[in-house]
Amino acid sequence: MFDFKKIVFIFTVFFLVFSSACNSKSTSGISEAEKKEYVSKYQAEMDSENYKGAFSILEKLVEKNDDFAKNEMGFFYEKGIFVEKDIKKAIKLYAEAGNNNYVPAMYNISRLKLEDWNSAEALSILKKIESDNYAPAINLLGIMYNNGDYVDKDLNKAFLYYKKAADLGNPDAKFNLGQMYFYGEGVKQDYKKSFYWYDESAKQNYDFAKIQLATSYYKGYGVEKNVEKAINVISEMAEKGDPDAIYNIRLYYKSMSDNGKYEYWDIKCKETIGCE
Repeated sequence: MFDFKKIVFIFTVFFLVFSSACNSKSTSGISEAEKKEYVSKYQAEMDSENYKGAFSILEKLVEKNDDFAKNEMGFFYEKGIFVEKDIKKAIKLYAEAGNNNYVPAMYNISRLKLEDWNSAEALSILKKIESDNYAPAINLLGIMYNNGDYVDKDLNKAFLYYKKAADLGNPDAKFNLGQMYFYGEGVKQDYKKSFYWYDESAKQNYDFAKIQLATSYYKGYGVEKNVEKAINVISEMAEKGDPDAIYNIRLYYKSMSDNGKYEYWDIKCKETIGCE
């Protein structure tokens, strides 16, 4: 199974950004009220995984020169969602929005610069948008200092960036704080604090945090041991086929001497990830 101490150090988040949809300055040729209506419909289509409908809404907004839509459409092309994957188109769309100082697009450009080993330019962009309090960018700076990626490793700076991003509501940063406290990386090991941050992140449906939260309940790290709660935390993930949740939940049932459910999940584990 995954080593969760390592995951936080290599994991960079790719996700669609809704929080800045109506907050950043834009050159859009529509009113704020009209834009909010479009964005609301777009979010509804995304929530229902109707990517065709979501993309159609983005097309209408892009025609109106909307930066939010350009950034979101760029993500569709970057990841190949509904459309054929096309990094050049993604970069073009990100750049158009980023040139208008649309912060989420600038962040996405910095990510791609990092992936292309253009660390100096990526760091320059991230530092530029740091003052905008854009949580994903601040969290990414934390990851860079945590790992020593393209900068001198500095766990104190990493912690401060994670804390700032966490205070802005970023679930990735909350998880990363949990990891630092769990492993005693740059801070004194404190299972109660790691449990707190895992729980805060899990409340925002962050899967890695759910795995660690369940482990905390199962082992009694920072909280009273409670195997039933551990099962409840990851049961939905296991049902959806998450390999770590499947691997762990079978062990949880085994510890409760629930042989029927243990055997069920053991079979699932062997089928999905080749458990011995």
